[in-house]
Amino acid sequence: YQPPVQPIVRVFIEEDKTSVLWISALFASVFGPIAEEIFFRGFMYGAVKKKIGIFPAMLVTSAIFAFLHAHIVGIMPIMVLGLLLAYIYEKTGSLIAPIAVHIIHNVGMVILVFLMRYAGS
Repeated sequence: YQPPVQPIVRVFIEEDKTSVLWISALFASVFGPIAEEIFFRGFMYGAVKKKIGIFPAMLVTSAIFAFLHAHIVGIMPIMVLGLLLAYIYEKTGSLIAPIAVHIIHNVGMVILVFLMRYAGS
């Protein structure tokens, strides 16, 4: 089984225009994590937590987060990331910390994809 390449990864690997690469990297590394944390931790997690409690809400929202991000191979690692982000949010009571961790994670992933791209050149 070879999982399909995520669309943003395809852009990073195939795109030749530097401006498109920079804008895509900025969205994947900064704007995406901010929007996702506001939605998943700030909105969804809080609403689900009120209904079913802290740990079940962490599991449910992290599973949804993972399924919306990945193919079958990536679900578990992304779910673990979602659990970590929910835990950080729960412990700090602020979106700043999970946003920062999410940005750091995504920057690392973007760097790895670019390293793969230029290693293959």
